[in-house]
This record gives sequence, structure tokens and C-alpha cells, in this order.
Amino acid sequence: MKPKFLFGLAPLLAVAAFVVAPAAAQAEVCFQNTEGGPCITESEGLVATSTSSTLTAPAGSVTCTKVSLEGKAGLKGKSTITKSKWEGCTTTVPGCTVTVTQLSNLTDQLGGSKAAGFTDTITIPGPTPEEISIQFAGSSCPLKEAGDIPVFGSVTGKWANDNPSTLTFTKATGLHFGEEEATLTGTFSVTRANGKNIFVSEH
Repeated sequence: MKPKFLFGLAPLLAVAAFVVAPAAAQAEVCFQNTEGGPCITESEGLVATSTSSTLTAPAGSVTCTKVSLEGKAGLKGKSTITKSKWEGCTTTVPGCTVTVTQLSNLTDQLGGSKAAGFTDTITIPGPTPEEISIQFAGSSCPLKEAGDIPVFGSVTGKWANDNPSTLTFTKATGLHFGEEEATLTGTFSVTRANGKNIFVSEH
């Protein structure tokens, strides 16, 4: 009986060993100060600049000739956008001038993989409270009485370790302009606050 007992117990032990075996560690997507180097261990100042960014919705589009973002790159691929400046903004809504304002911090998270390509998802809370708002003005502007129109949602762009690194949005979906769905198009050059490049990789 004893040999039969051991024979019957062996498959159960094998299954148990498989269940409790630790899973293979998943690669962490993170910011790096040197390409292929270790993940940053403390927050780094970030600056991102676009020479043309366009938000498009059924009501019309808003294009800014220069958008500057400032923030902190943190651990585990998380970062915070603390300040932004939107210059040279125009709109296709007839008779309107337009102003874009950031009211509070925005967050973003790295994702993707080296094989599939790295991504960066910016999340704008809203619609209440407003974190990004657009104001229309002009005596003949049909949206002048609309007040501050919130922009909110999450939008994902593709990251490239260029010189400097770039974050590109191509008709990226996931945003809302008031009650309408909106897309974002634009390419941002991203560096550390000291002007040196910053990279994204797996570690």
C-alpha cells in the first residue's frame, strides 16, 4: 500500500509546486537619465514643448502654435504636469478668439513595451472640477456665452527615444470637449528641466 500512496501523491505535489512557483517578474517601464541605464530613483524636472497641437471636436478645432508643459517625472513611469502654457491659439469656430488654461495638476503614466512601442497616457480629470478649460470670446462668437468649456479624459501618445525624445499624438481619442468627443494631434519634444535628454525603457 505504501508505494501506491507515494505514486498517487506525486502528481499532487507537482501541481502544488507549480501553483506556488513565483511568476516571472514583469518588466517595469520607467524613465531613465541614460538610455539603457537604471530607472530614475528620484523625481526629475520635465519640460515638453510642441510647435503645433490641435484639439478637434464636432463644434470646431483649437490649434496652438506653441504648447509648453512643465512637471516632474516620477518613479514607476508616473509623472505629473504641474504647469502649462498655450500660445498662439486659434479656432475654426467663426468669429471667435480662444484661450486655453490649466487650472490644476495633470497626471500621466508610461506603458507599452520595447517590442510593441512605449506609450504615455495623460489623464485630465473632469468635467468637475475643471483642470483644462477653453474660453471663447468675440462679439459674433456663437460660443461666447458658453463660459469655460472643460477638456477632460485620457489620451495616449507614442514615445520615441529620439534626440530629444518625443511624444506624438495622432488623432488620439479619449478626450471630451464639453459634451463632445475630441481628438488630439501634436508632437512634443521632451527633455529634463536642465535641457538634457530623458529616455523611456524597460528595466
